[in-house]
Parts: sequence; C-alpha cells; structure tokens
Amino acid sequence: MKTELDWLSKLSICGCLVFMTACGSGNAASPTETVLTLPGNDVFGAIKEATDALMASADTEWDKVDLEALRQHLLDMKHVTEEVSILSKADIDKGVVIKIKAQPESLASLERVMSAHPAQLFSDKGWQMTVKQQADEFTLTVTTEKAEDVAKIRGLGYGGVLTIGGHHAVHHWALASGKALRAHLLPNN
Repeated sequence: MKTELDWLSKLSICGCLVFMTACGSGNAASPTETVLTLPGNDVFGAIKEATDALMASADTEWDKVDLEALRQHLLDMKHVTEEVSILSKADIDKGVVIKIKAQPESLASLERVMSAHPAQLFSDKGWQMTVKQQADEFTLTVTTEKAEDVAKIRGLGYGGVLTIGGHHAVHHWALASGKALRAHLLPNN
C-alpha cells in the first residue's frame, strides 16, 4: 500500500510541475503562450472555427452568413449523440436494427437528422438506412449489399453510423457561409 501511495504522490508532484512549467511557474500565461488548444465545447469550437474562416476570407458574402443555422445544426448533432438511449441492437441479415429512445430535448433534433441522414448515408457509403418512428422511439435499420461492410455496420452501431462520411465539415461550412439548403435542418422550417 505504501508503495502505491508513494508512486501516486510522485505522479501528482510530476503532474503539478508539468502544469506549472506550462503555465510559467504559477504565473498566468502571457498572451503569446498557448496553453490550451480548444476554444470551448464542440459547438462553440466549431462556430469559432467557422467565424475565423469567414473573417479570414476576402470572399465572404456577409449578407449570406448564417452562423445561427450552423449553431442550430450543431445542437441537433449534440442532442442526437448525447440525449438518446439505446434500447436494443440486433444483428440481421446484411446489417443491424437499432432501437433508440429520444429524451424530450432530442426528439425534434432526431426527427430532423433522421429525415436527412439515410439519403446522406446512401450517398456516402451505399448503405441503406430506414427509420421508423413511434412517438419518442425510433427503429433504425441499416443494411448493405456489400458483404465486407456488414461487420462494419454492426460494429459502428448507432453513434458510428451517424458519423460516416466526409460531408460533415463541408455541410457545416455551407450552413455557416449561407450556401446550404437547410429547410429540413432548422426548427420551424
């Protein structure tokens, strides 16, 4: 027990020394030093990244910029990722069936995202996704005709299937810059 405590004490001291060194021996970091790398949570960080890119571009059409559209979409993504319960997951021929339950905050977000995601998933991977909704529960069926992709779909599950494709950053930039069709993504549209 004493050996474990000694080891933890040494680790704590080392951690404090590293932190103090990074922060200038206990003083606040100067404006030219970088201690942190993230500008906030994911939603804030993505908006900041878009803002920085818009500010840096001489081609920004400010009358079309719509960072609120991006913010709403990012909140939808947060809701469908964090505020959902996985009720069941079952392997089927050529894929998987996943049942999820929306928390009250995520119901409208799930409805918006699930109305668009099946077509995007098919475009990105050729995978078929059907979504059936009954009140606050959704049944997602994801299948493929590619035998080598069946295990991928099953392994990815709900969260992984939502992340598939390289369209997210492009879509976010289109929302922020005002160049996206987004009627299905925003509340009350």
